[in-house]
Amino acid sequence: MLNMNNWETKNIDVINDIYLDPKNIRIGNSEDLSEDDLMDELFKYYKVMDLVKSIVTDGFLTIEQLIVVERNGILYVAEGNRRTAALKAIQNPELAPRKFRNSIKKLTNNIDISGLGQISVIKAPSQDDADRVIATLHTSKQRLPWVPVQQAEFFMRKMDEGKTAQDLIDEYPNINVPALITRGQIIKLIKSVEYSDEQILKYVHGNKFSFSTLERLYKRSDFLEVIGVEVTKTGEIEPLISAHLFSKILAKIINDVLNKEIDTRKLNKGKEQEEYVDSLREFKSSIVESPDYKEGEKLTLTSKPKNKSVGRKRKASGSPLGEMIPGLENEGKSSIDSPKKPTQSPSKLNMDGINIPNSYPDPIKKIHKELEMINFKNFPNATTDLLRTYLEKIIKSYADISSKKIPNKNNQGFVQLDACLIWLESEFKAGPKKGYIQSINKLRGIKNNSFVESKEHLDALNHNFLISADPQDVTYIWDTMKEIVKGIFR
Repeated sequence: MLNMNNWETKNIDVINDIYLDPKNIRIGNSEDLSEDDLMDELFKYYKVMDLVKSIVTDGFLTIEQLIVVERNGILYVAEGNRRTAALKAIQNPELAPRKFRNSIKKLTNNIDISGLGQISVIKAPSQDDADRVIATLHTSKQRLPWVPVQQAEFFMRKMDEGKTAQDLIDEYPNINVPALITRGQIIKLIKSVEYSDEQILKYVHGNKFSFSTLERLYKRSDFLEVIGVEVTKTGEIEPLISAHLFSKILAKIINDVLNKEIDTRKLNKGKEQEEYVDSLREFKSSIVESPDYKEGEKLTLTSKPKNKSVGRKRKASGSPLGEMIPGLENEGKSSIDSPKKPTQSPSKLNMDGINIPNSYPDPIKKIHKELEMINFKNFPNATTDLLRTYLEKIIKSYADISSKKIPNKNNQGFVQLDACLIWLESEFKAGPKKGYIQSINKLRGIKNNSFVESKEHLDALNHNFLISADPQDVTYIWDTMKEIVKGIFR
């Protein structure tokens, strides 16, 4: 059992006493990178500038101390490299990449930063001990990031306790509170009305309810007008419609989601969203203009669910405490979904919709066939390893067929998966496949709060002897990877 009670605590200077870890698993092929290079990578790909803003605004939260490990007489940061990079940049903006320096200077110009120069850290007895902590933090269930719905729920509970929207906006200046209040109150409305369709009823009140597709719509004023609600400057919802009519419209939307008439991909562009809103407007008119239509009672946020049949026992989870997920301060600007509920068959990967063009070499087709046949429940580690190989080979083959070369930033050895993904993103940006970039970023860990679905996890499964995969990991990884493969073969 892991026990950190006897580990040494040290007070150190963030500039002179500790160094960013060149073995940081977040950064592929990092062992030959300098401190400056590591700073560049962390700022570029891991939102360190957002962390700088948060520390300057809210202070450096010491609930979770940095963990350091000594190698050859030097203290390296084993856990907390993003925080360390942020603290170093605050103390000396010249250490940050050039494009961020002026912004950091402006943020720190009128505040006393001296208290952030000396911090307390925990020193691991050995690299192995540090690795055990890192693996536990990033792969176990001891820390569960808040998904978007849970983020909204946090603020709904605060309002239930008596806080006003403005109170919360003032108390959390670094978080887009209005966006989270809007999300939370729309969810509350959806769950508060009566639905006649049993399938819709179970979906709305069940564990599989997903808000991601609706999120594409509710930020549009024409959609809000159709469903009969207004949004205030503080993010609060004001219903202007009857509960009966609202439930009819939402039933259609949810039915369209369940039947896959709409999803995040199909509603990715403004034109597609506009067309769908127009269809909802026509649907609404047909209901209102029918001879037997009755307005009924007005929809309210205080409405209670009338569907007693859906009452279900929930496991006591308490409030969603734990670490506020990185990037929450930007919530509402870019939505990040939690891992989707796996859609696989009991033991085989869902390879539907993937057709390998004849131009691709036979070895890739053979691997594809093996992935179709393998029982991932019995062989989750073998499956994840093969998936990683499959993706890397496909990207390299795609480049070869296109007569293009994938840059190798180290200019030595084989081109690795991270370089392949970076190149693929640039290719998709330049052509008609922009819709698949989100999945690439998700796998790279850039716009993703789920470690399980990341390349970082794949690397850890491949290289870290303390980490293994389970069947659920496989389904999450494949759900993300599958979209990238579809984009390549499209």
